[in-house]
Amino acid sequence: NADIANILRDNSRVGAAIWGDIEALMSAMRLLARRVTSLCDLVGPEAFHAGISDVMNYTERCARRAIASLTDGDFWFSDYIEGGKDAEQIHIRCKLSIRGEEAIVD
Repeated sequence: NADIANILRDNSRVGAAIWGDIEALMSAMRLLARRVTSLCDLVGPEAFHAGISDVMNYTERCARRAIASLTDGDFWFSDYIEGGKDAEQIHIRCKLSIRGEEAIVD
């Protein structure tokens, strides 16, 4: 959609780069759709979904194990990032709370 492309380009300091990134993402998504369709044709959608579920469960177990190895407590981080107009900087603050195998980012 040319109107959307123009809005994104016109409202960013690096419009051409932003649009290039979006085009790359759209291309990657088209390739992903072809490959997922091909894999579902090969093994069936049920097996595909089961595989996704297995990977997600495995990833969660690994993440929880890694978090559990950390010291319980609250940890803070603060920094400045480039913001909106006139090179304005935005102050960000983050709190990480570790409790057993749970991590909460606020």
